[in-house]
Parts: sequence; C-alpha cells; structure tokens
Amino acid sequence: MKQKLFKKFYQDFIGCLIIGLFVLSLFTVLTIKAWTGMMEIGWAIIASMILIMLLVFVIKTLLPFIKDYKYVKKNIASTIVGYVTRYKEKEMGGDPPTTYYIPIVKEINSDMEIELSVRQSNIDSIQLNKPYRILYLPHTKITMFSEELDDNL
Repeated sequence: MKQKLFKKFYQDFIGCLIIGLFVLSLFTVLTIKAWTGMMEIGWAIIASMILIMLLVFVIKTLLPFIKDYKYVKKNIASTIVGYVTRYKEKEMGGDPPTTYYIPIVKEINSDMEIELSVRQSNIDSIQLNKPYRILYLPHTKITMFSEELDDNL
C-alpha cells in the first residue's frame, strides 16, 4: 500500500514539475523578447509581472512536494487511525463542472482533524464514522486508506 502512495506522489510531483517548467519557460521567452526591444515597454512590464507571479505560484505548488520528498526517500509515510467525519465538496471548472469530495478525518486518539487528498478508485467505498488506518504524506496530504478496522476501537 505504501508503494502505491509513493507512486501517486511521484506522478503528481512530475506532473507539477513538467507543467511548471513549461509555463515558466514560455513566459521567460516572452519576457526576454519583451525586454530586448521586440515589444513595447508596457508589454515588457506586464510580461515580467506575469512571470514573477507564475514563479511564485510554481514554487508554492512544488514546496509541499519538496518537503514530502524526504519522507518518500526514507520510505516513511505518516499513519493515523481515524474516522471520516464529513466530506468537503470542491467543484472544478468545466462544462458540466466536476465535483469531488475531500474527506475530513478525525484522529481517534486526539481531536485533530485532517483534510486529506484522496486519489484512489475506491473512494466511494469509504464510509462515514467507520475507523480506518490511513497512510498519508503530511505536506501534500496524498492519502491511501489502507484498511477498515473494527468499530470497537
């Protein structure tokens, strides 16, 4: 189960890295063209501002992956035992819009609630108020529900 979690981590990390590098390289070329006189100065300033915003966005997106890479490299995943107390509904754009649900898990031994990013095909089989052993990476919140436990915990 841990290997599936790490595989998901690498898939997401590489996807974010490729998209980030593509977008940054595209706007870097545009900014260089703008500042070398191929565009008006107004467009050069706009291109530079967009490049800086994209750079901040890419760094902010990749930072959790970089922090979790230490865990993946050492073959460590955080484990909690908890209940799914509710689902947070999140809607993505599109026509029709895509809706997905983020489980909110309450740890059994504490009052801590964790919002997890679940990317597994059996998310529909996860029931509310049933105890599960959950593997996750703490910064990206990439999660695998490893097993359902007895209700007698």
